Amino acid sequence: MVVITAVLLVLPVISPRGFRLDNAKKAYDIVLFSITVFMTVIMVLSFTTAMKPGQEMGDYIPALVGGLLVLLGNYLGKFPKNFFIGIRTPWTLASDSIWNQTHHMTGWLFMTAGLVVIFSSLFDAATWVFMSAIGIAALTPVVYSFWLYRREIGFKQSND
Repeated sequence: MVVITAVLLVLPVISPRGFRLDNAKKAYDIVLFSITVFMTVIMVLSFTTAMKPGQEMGDYIPALVGGLLVLLGNYLGKFPKNFFIGIRTPWTLASDSIWNQTHHMTGWLFMTAGLVVIFSSLFDAATWVFMSAIGIAALTPVVYSFWLYRREIGFKQSND
């Protein structure tokens, strides 16, 4: 966990020009802090559930993941095009416009999926409900960025 946090602290510093997160430092710090807290809570839960028979870690994980998705969704649209946070498909990295549109839509998807996951965990819904919400939130931005790229830029045939 310490190594991951250290790497996440160093990445913005070594990011190439044109892909810096200087304008999104506050959002990046919040996301970094949230991921660190999330990993710490998971670690503490794994220790406490190992020490208490009958308590299951799976009782808490969906709500925690849902909360993280809501938080990430809230901040995704605030990040400029970069190489290490966000939806980094070849199509989003090809255009600022595609990056911004994809992340705006993805932010809403992540927040919605997070709320579905939280509520499904509170009401003890079937696992497929929150797994489907996460799957849709993860795959839709990839397809959407591809669609935007084809619509705005397209694929030119080369005569090589």
